[in-house]
Amino acid sequence: MKRSLVLSCFALSVALAGRAQAHPGPQRNAVQPAMPAATHVADDNHRREEEDRRRQADDQRRRDDDNRRRDEENRRRGEDQRRAEEQRRGQDQRRAEEQRRGEDQRRAEEQRRRDEENRRRAEDQRRVDEQRQREDARRHAEDEQRHRADDQRHQWEDQQRRQDEERRRFEETQRGAPVMAPGPVRGRPIGRFTAPPPPVRIESRPPPPSPRHVWVGGYWGVEGDRQAWVPGRWELPSAPGEVWVDARWNLADGVWSFFPGYWQPPAAPPAPEVIVAQAPPAPLPEAVPPAPGPDFFWVPGVWVWNGQQYAWQAGHWEPARNGWVWHPAHWETRGHHWHWRPGRWRRR
Repeated sequence: MKRSLVLSCFALSVALAGRAQAHPGPQRNAVQPAMPAATHVADDNHRREEEDRRRQADDQRRRDDDNRRRDEENRRRGEDQRRAEEQRRGQDQRRAEEQRRGEDQRRAEEQRRRDEENRRRAEDQRRVDEQRQREDARRHAEDEQRHRADDQRHQWEDQQRRQDEERRRFEETQRGAPVMAPGPVRGRPIGRFTAPPPPVRIESRPPPPSPRHVWVGGYWGVEGDRQAWVPGRWELPSAPGEVWVDARWNLADGVWSFFPGYWQPPAAPPAPEVIVAQAPPAPLPEAVPPAPGPDFFWVPGVWVWNGQQYAWQAGHWEPARNGWVWHPAHWETRGHHWHWRPGRWRRR
């Protein structure tokens, strides 16, 4: 509409300019002729048209301005709505993020509580397992102690039966040979003679009754107030590892004295000395099982050092040795350290 109005104004101005050129006006000083009434009417119409066109142009301009103002207002409203929407979305995102963080913290707290509960349960289960293991170890030690006592008793009974059987066979094979009177001990001489003992006889050695027997060669001993030949024989050691020390004659101040043979325990290799800076714990109470035999004695349990810590060594029954005394193992304190003294046999 605006474009058509502009075109109409342009066409009207062109027409008026052409008419003015076709009918030039009079000179300034010339006397103007009287214009007819039709001319005045045309001019009035022209003016009214011009005024109408100006009013229409002004109205159109005002409408355009109103449109621009409305467009600008709509743009501002749209911009405000966009900012409000962005702000709302940002707030929603922040709320969602805070909610997500709160949910993550809640889950982390629940997981931490579950982990703590699982750790406590595992600790309780570990303590229960350790208690059960200690009970099992104690029962196992008691069972092993009973089995060891039973085995020792059975071994002692079997050894006694074998010794009795071998002694009976030996007495049957060596029946009639002179035998020394019992009673002498190691280091104490028997008899005093001015004449030396006769030369040792040459003997033929019979087959051994068992691989554990030891040959005791014949020698001149003492029987009453005379020297008597004791033939060689196979002997069973009273304890594993014992060594037979042969009998001998000793000349001192013109007098011959007889020293009988004896069984000597094996020399134990010197054990490395154990020194610990930490005192051993108090001894544990033990249930002493029945003795496997009348010739057994109880060796109480003791704490031993395994290189890293103290370990309890349970007590056990030990067969007695004739003429020997058992000294139990123990700890000795010297200054700020503890020294280990292992158990050992000593002759009476």
